[in-house]
Amino acid sequence: MVNGPALPYDAWALDFFAPPKVWAWIEKAEVVDLNGNVFSGAEIGRVSTMSSSPLHLGPSFLFKPNGYPEHAMGSERRFDDASLPRLIYVRWKSLAEVQTYEAVIEISELARAIMLKSEEAYCRRVGKRKMDYRNILTIGLEPDGIATVYLEGSCLQATQIMQVQATIQPKVPYRGASNRSE
Repeated sequence: MVNGPALPYDAWALDFFAPPKVWAWIEKAEVVDLNGNVFSGAEIGRVSTMSSSPLHLGPSFLFKPNGYPEHAMGSERRFDDASLPRLIYVRWKSLAEVQTYEAVIEISELARAIMLKSEEAYCRRVGKRKMDYRNILTIGLEPDGIATVYLEGSCLQATQIMQVQATIQPKVPYRGASNRSE
């Protein structure tokens, strides 16, 4: 039972991705909603990497060797029985850097308000304008332990809402780095 604000849609979704050629593995991801419910196993395993094809890139990609597509979707998990998110915990291995990172992402009240507001957008999928919600929370797991958080909808481009610096997880072999003796 959802006791937070009534959602104007059936579910919200959590999505993780990594930039082109930057592979990552999620060891653990958990969500805490506004009611204090904990959803373990929000995501585990290989993170989707985005294509670096120029046809899929947004304007922020111009003149950069790497970038993100305008719809930065990866492997999505729907939350049908949850209120809006309050916290997201994620621990991942950056296979490009061979480090393990850990981040606690606090979703702001403003971000949750944006998730409840409808916006009109042209939807290529249906070929017309329609009302849509930013009910997809997408987290890009980047090099150097940066987690960039976006809100988007099925017809709405991703909008960055925050960036979090993760910490290297020292309670794993070699303090989160591989092939190093410390």
